[in-house]
Amino acid sequence: MITDYHKIHYIRKGANGTIIKAIKKKNEAIPESEPILYAIKKIKLKNDLKELSKEISILNECVNIKNVIKVLDFFNDGKYLYIILETDIYAKDLHDYLEDYLEEHDIKYLYEGLIKKIFKNILDTCVELRKLQIHHMDIKTENIMMLGKNTNEHNLRIKIIDFGSSCHEIDLKRTKLMGTVDFAPPEALEYFDNGYSDSDEVENEKIINNKRINGEKYTVWTLGILLYYLIHFEYPFEELSEIENKEISFTSSININVKEMLKRCLEKKMDKRCKLIDISSCKWLNEK
Repeated sequence: MITDYHKIHYIRKGANGTIIKAIKKKNEAIPESEPILYAIKKIKLKNDLKELSKEISILNECVNIKNVIKVLDFFNDGKYLYIILETDIYAKDLHDYLEDYLEEHDIKYLYEGLIKKIFKNILDTCVELRKLQIHHMDIKTENIMMLGKNTNEHNLRIKIIDFGSSCHEIDLKRTKLMGTVDFAPPEALEYFDNGYSDSDEVENEKIINNKRINGEKYTVWTLGILLYYLIHFEYPFEELSEIENKEISFTSSININVKEMLKRCLEKKMDKRCKLIDISSCKWLNEK
């Protein structure tokens, strides 16, 4: 029951629910027990309970994938569905982690070794999801959680969170597109409202046409946007029209191999965009 938990603070609200950090109230039968931190996702119950339970089902399928957040419990009180997730005292999303890291080290950009480590963790997780025929469909800095102190690239604990937009390959044709326009590929823009502001999230009523959206190519694009952000600390596109029409620009100091890979990830024509295996085998990630 949700009454068994004591709210510590609000984390954020997204398209798929509100997330808070909480501790479980002390068990009087075990007075010496230490409080454990949890992240609790609170989702308003709708008529489509099957759709709501999809996130839990997919997360349970991913239990053996190291960098996917773990579900510890779930229940509902008739009004809301609550999903209890792992967290810790140091947890912060990747966006906040990067801002704190740059400020702490008094630098403007991340060094390449850390960029590569973070990106490879996310890429490898997407590859593992692909093996299960699962697409996250909303990879972005806010949906990547950094656990532990994460003081250097050797002890990173990274978790992908918020699977509310995720789906199986077989269900992609019947899936409503839910996500973030900053990370959406050109072929998906018709499913977003043109009045939709940067970094907002919506559930679109249009059903994805499987001929127009390819789950893997969608993921590759979002990974390209993520990597661009890790390198430049800004997004390549500011307006919806730029996603379709603007050529991406790069800092002059960018590694030539990562530049070439980014061009392949952010190829506007879906059929010419690279695959996950192409990213995994690219020169940049395999440089020593």
